[in-house]
Amino acid sequence: MNQKKVPARKGEPRTYSYTFSLPQLVGLGGGLTAALTVFFVLGILIGRGYRPEAEVPELARIMPAPPAPGSVVQEEPKVLKPEELHYMEQLTQGSTAKAPKAEKPKAEEKPKPEAAKPEPKPEPAKAKADDKAKAEEKAKAIEAVRAEEKAKTEAAAKAEAAKAAKTAKAEAKVVNGEQVFDYVYQAAAFRERDQAQALARRVESTGLKASVESATENGTTWHRVVVLYRGTPSSTDTMREKLYSIGLGRPIMKSKQPAR
Repeated sequence: MNQKKVPARKGEPRTYSYTFSLPQLVGLGGGLTAALTVFFVLGILIGRGYRPEAEVPELARIMPAPPAPGSVVQEEPKVLKPEELHYMEQLTQGSTAKAPKAEKPKAEEKPKPEAAKPEPKPEPAKAKADDKAKAEEKAKAIEAVRAEEKAKTEAAAKAEAAKAAKTAKAEAKVVNGEQVFDYVYQAAAFRERDQAQALARRVESTGLKASVESATENGTTWHRVVVLYRGTPSSTDTMREKLYSIGLGRPIMKSKQPAR
């Protein structure tokens, strides 16, 4: 260690500076550590032998008295550990597990009713055949109903026709024992309507009733002179003679209906 004195100015305190080397610092630190250790050990030794209650009576009253020689020292109560708290539960469970279980009296077994035997399922081929037969029977029944309804309808229609014919026959006019009919004859046909109308006027001049009807056939329009006549079959000869008188030949009969 080197000590250096620094000169001071007037009125200022003196100062000193110290310089230590590394080995000197290490030695100084070791010495301080050893001194502190010694002081600590001495303090422990002195503290064990020091009894303050002997000098201060008040402390003797507060501090517990040392046990007499030969007396039994009572142990302090121990605190149970957490795992020791479940000890009683474990004992209870163990006793319960070891205790034999009381057997329950077995109830008398009742005889089970015999289960109904499942009906045998029909084979697929047989089932299809049955379905087909049923469908055919149903179709035949439907056809029979339709045929019966058709027969009834036809019978009703025939009855109506017969009734209408009978009524018409009863209402038909009769002259000299002959039935009267309404005749429609075609006297002639022209492409020109004027010619047909001229012939119709000539027919009406004989006392017969005539009209002109037009129709198109194969792209050609024809105007027909139609003669309307009511009478008996024998009286048609007179109608034909009238047509002969105006230069017409045998007319063509288009329809014949009983007169009413």
